Amino acid sequence: MKYIRKTYLPDVLGVAASGLCLVHCIAFPLLALYFFKDTPAEGSAIETMVSAILLMGSFMAVYLSSRHNSTNGLAYFLWLFFCLFAFSILFEEDFAWTQTLSYFASAGLILCHIINIWQCHKCNQQ
Repeated sequence: MKYIRKTYLPDVLGVAASGLCLVHCIAFPLLALYFFKDTPAEGSAIETMVSAILLMGSFMAVYLSSRHNSTNGLAYFLWLFFCLFAFSILFEEDFAWTQTLSYFASAGLILCHIINIWQCHKCNQQ
């Protein structure tokens, strides 16, 4: 396995956190139905805890990636998608459409982190 440079680490963390969020959003409802069909309150508490952990991981990844980012537009989109993601997590019980928003925001975060990795790699080669 190749060594990951320190400049790429926040973006790799961001891709991992956003990817785990997508897996969580898709797989957790199915697992909760199977394992917690008799006690939905327990599944809800676990889901909230996992969502909070993923939200904190995404915040750290966006903060660290945008802190040293030379492309202000990309940093803007990282924060925009994070805010959409945070809104969708915080208000998922109140609005039905926030689940779709969380998919869109997670995909946007993954794309922005991949673009940032590509740009950092391109700048380091010059």
